[in-house]
Amino acid sequence: MKKILTTVVIAACLIQVQCKGQSLYKKVRFDVNVQDDQNISIVNADAHLVYGHYVDTKSVSYKGKTDVHGNYSAEDTVINDTVLWVNKDGYYPVRLNSLQASVAAPLRQNERLDIKIIMRQIKSPIPLYGKVVNRAIPEQNKPIGYDLLIGDWVKPNGKGANGDFFVSYNNKCDGFKDGRKLDELIKLVKDGHLNNPSSKESYFDGLKRFYEKEQDYTYEDGAYQSMGHWNGKIQITFPNKDEGITEVKDGFHSYSELTMPHEAPENGYQKDWSREDDNAGARLTSSEIGYFLRTRVKHDEKGKIVSANYSKIVTDFNFDPRGRLEFSYLFNPTPNDRNLEFDPKKNLFKNLEFREEIRKP
Repeated sequence: MKKILTTVVIAACLIQVQCKGQSLYKKVRFDVNVQDDQNISIVNADAHLVYGHYVDTKSVSYKGKTDVHGNYSAEDTVINDTVLWVNKDGYYPVRLNSLQASVAAPLRQNERLDIKIIMRQIKSPIPLYGKVVNRAIPEQNKPIGYDLLIGDWVKPNGKGANGDFFVSYNNKCDGFKDGRKLDELIKLVKDGHLNNPSSKESYFDGLKRFYEKEQDYTYEDGAYQSMGHWNGKIQITFPNKDEGITEVKDGFHSYSELTMPHEAPENGYQKDWSREDDNAGARLTSSEIGYFLRTRVKHDEKGKIVSANYSKIVTDFNFDPRGRLEFSYLFNPTPNDRNLEFDPKKNLFKNLEFREEIRKP
């Protein structure tokens, strides 16, 4: 019944809009140009455009090959969204789930849009240490080292021996979400546990997992964790000269299976990175950014770099101001090898949990 009602409402909206001389269906032409990251046109790539019509479910597909200039075009009406796939042997596949999201303004009737796609060549995938990290930061106001080779915080906070970079954060709670009061929140949770001891146990186990500490938590701790309005600052620093981080934004292509360039750059690394964030509104974490790192740098007697290790962070840093950090990385253990094109079947970390595995190059 609910599904029928929803359909009727949508149909009524369509009729109303169309009676006003408007049409939800917009005829749009997409001109797709496919190049590699050296700006060379990719010929005979398989292109697949799907025009979505969510109201009548009559989505329309177009398939074809790119021409000698790397171009492929299709035109049809769309009411929902348009998806693009591009594939060719020897290249990493492309999937753009929303062509509408790739343009700045809403689609207009009879519009013609140019879409430029970069396909990266499959060159030399190699084994690397790769891991998805989602961890509580052990302490505030103290730099905590993270060892990319071991995949853990540096001792005594973990098993790591060498701090490739150091994480430091501080935070502050400015009240509670929705203007709630602490006593009110505590009473609400306590009342819910009165006749359900197992839910109480799960509640406090959840706090231990979140903070990764085996200690006795209170209902007050739980209220601050679940409903607190937190803001904080995180800083990532590097211990030695010429080590650092560089942002990849223009060269980051989230639609590609290989989102970042094949190799880390030789230069351009900065000594620290920081961000302020809060959990009350839109987070600052972006899906369109990555980072390269240079760590474990060694110098000769004249101060020239003779050895360094390179890594890439294939996601943005997701900082939770309550005290957690999430990121995904790939680390090349071979000194001076800047290749970071990963073979997902040859992760040098063994026996990772499913949630820790990196499945893309």
